[in-house]
Amino acid sequence: MQALFTQYWHFLAVQNACKINLFDLFISPNTIENFCKQSQTQPVAVQFLVNFLTEEEYLYQITASNEYVCSPKGLQLCDNQPNGWKNACILWGEEHLNAWQGLDYTLKTAQPAFERAYNSPFFAYLQDKPNKLANYHLAMAEYAREDYAKVGDFLTDLPTITADIGGGLGVLIKNLAKTYPDKKFILADLPEVLNLATAMPENVELKPLNFFQPFLFAAEAIILARVLHDWDDQQAGIILNNCYNALPQGGKLYVFELMQDEIKANLLSLNMLLMCKSHERSGCEYKRLLNTHNFEIVDKKLFNNLQTLTVCERM
Repeated sequence: MQALFTQYWHFLAVQNACKINLFDLFISPNTIENFCKQSQTQPVAVQFLVNFLTEEEYLYQITASNEYVCSPKGLQLCDNQPNGWKNACILWGEEHLNAWQGLDYTLKTAQPAFERAYNSPFFAYLQDKPNKLANYHLAMAEYAREDYAKVGDFLTDLPTITADIGGGLGVLIKNLAKTYPDKKFILADLPEVLNLATAMPENVELKPLNFFQPFLFAAEAIILARVLHDWDDQQAGIILNNCYNALPQGGKLYVFELMQDEIKANLLSLNMLLMCKSHERSGCEYKRLLNTHNFEIVDKKLFNNLQTLTVCERM
């Protein structure tokens, strides 16, 4: 029990090591003295941090030369690593952590502690902060890298044009585009998000979009992957109405979401309420939401160990 109370010490030590690029500067063997010159940090504090990171096997010590180097575990916290988690590590230790400090406010009011702390809804807060916006979407891409690696095995009957709405940096749509090079795909998100998307396949078109406004394009199928859970029913309904209007009769809507009745995720729901005044919905809640906005569920299957794929048709 006592270990629970200080678990955040471990996380914040690792998160701050990411923020000062410690792991990046120990990809090759390096000394603490040289690292401190590179990062403008103080040796006495860095030594304690490096001792801990070595103890937890994020770093290895090269005793003969008094140098340290990243272990495979530490390499996952470096920039531009195929299986890296640096951006996710930084993300959860910033505004999210501060919002959780206001959990008592959310418990008393059912209102987002984030908005009380920052005087802004979460996603609006990101828009004029390029570094924060980039960190958020790079972190989401790190999760998407694993979540949607096999998406092509599940979406096998795609029409000619499929749009990924609120698709972020396009990890999901890239995988589909590579699996189905004869199909056309659209990655639609805010312009400042699309500016961060790189190395898109030739059969992916970027379309600037605010999904709370009517779409200026049509598609035969639309994907909403972990979009609806960010919004309450009223705002999610606006997104669904816009999807409805962009689809033909019988057009497909693919919804990737966690189903609270299938996967227990109560802390995630608490986080969504703290941050966005939303929650992780149950399958019944999604059915009601989709039916209310004229989508009929025609198939539903577990996509991975967290998400369910719900296939809908426009009524």
